[in-house]
Amino acid sequence: MSAFKKDGRWRFRKRVRLPDGTRDRIFGVPETYGLPNTKVGAEEAERRAIAELFGERPRALPAIASKVVTLSAFQPVYLEHSDIKNEYSSVKAKRQILRDHIVPAFGSTPLDQITFARIEDFKHMLVRPEDAPIPGKGLGNKTGNNILTVLRRLLALAVKREQILAVPEFEWLPTEPGDWRFLSFEDTEALIATADGEWATMIMVGARCGLRQGELLGLRWCDVDLKNGRLTVRRSIVRGRVKLPKNRRSREIPLGDDVRAQLSRHRHLRGELVFCDDEGNQLTNGECKHPLYRACAKAKIERLGWHVLRHTFGSQLASQGASMKAIQELMGHRTMQQTMRYAHLSPHVTRDAVKLLDRGAQPVPNSTRKSGTTQD
Repeated sequence: MSAFKKDGRWRFRKRVRLPDGTRDRIFGVPETYGLPNTKVGAEEAERRAIAELFGERPRALPAIASKVVTLSAFQPVYLEHSDIKNEYSSVKAKRQILRDHIVPAFGSTPLDQITFARIEDFKHMLVRPEDAPIPGKGLGNKTGNNILTVLRRLLALAVKREQILAVPEFEWLPTEPGDWRFLSFEDTEALIATADGEWATMIMVGARCGLRQGELLGLRWCDVDLKNGRLTVRRSIVRGRVKLPKNRRSREIPLGDDVRAQLSRHRHLRGELVFCDDEGNQLTNGECKHPLYRACAKAKIERLGWHVLRHTFGSQLASQGASMKAIQELMGHRTMQQTMRYAHLSPHVTRDAVKLLDRGAQPVPNSTRKSGTTQD
């Protein structure tokens, strides 16, 4: 699609190839076709303009409910949809955001009356101290964007369920990249060395394999191949519930020699779980928290959580020259954007790229020249 916004109005502009091989330019605004001044409206207007150019019948818009429901009435539909699609922690956060922020502001509002202007007023109310729900305590921009994201996804579902025609425009609050913590190689070794008993193995696997806490709790001996030196992340345990890993995809992680030897020493016959209590039962988050805190205290490291070990894995890989693609696959990131947070830890990559220019004016091999060019 070629929709763009200029001077506050959404427009479309596109060159279309006709059956006879010639090209024609189409352009316009959604209002020409009785559509709203939104990106979705501009994209639909473009489709209609192309259909007219080819003498086709424009695709009909979905039928919208005759009586648009309010946000409060649609909220259960959205939460039921989230319950099926999202992790427990994500659904819990959405419920809280709806309860504390979105429903008080828009609960009685019909969905088609939640406009760009009303969203902007709501956004300002969240972040301005004088307008905040708790006077003098405005929310941070990142928190504000999290709230706006829930509102936008609710409206997007309303479009799919043919309650409204389009999602209104959203303008996000500016944010800076968040800081996150990771351990040095020395601190990682100290943490493993000072951990109590079997907790040292769990800490080592977290820091050297990049598993999330739920993936550590869900790891089974059938997922660990000590002979060939690899483990497969197939499931996760979150609040006692067994589910697929976060991105619903399994991944295979090679085991370093130290991790392989540590897991061999850790091998037990208490059950299928690699990390469990003395009876072979699942560990809880609470049971995992304090052993890690004790190890931090003994190693004289500031207290940290299990997810810091995962960041440590990615950070140390980047600092040792691993490619971003390899880190993405090992950590199970859905997109490269998630992995690029570690890019600044591998400055040698950009340094080595620039050093390619130090080779001077070396001639380009003939095999790499574009076909059709002539040589002097």
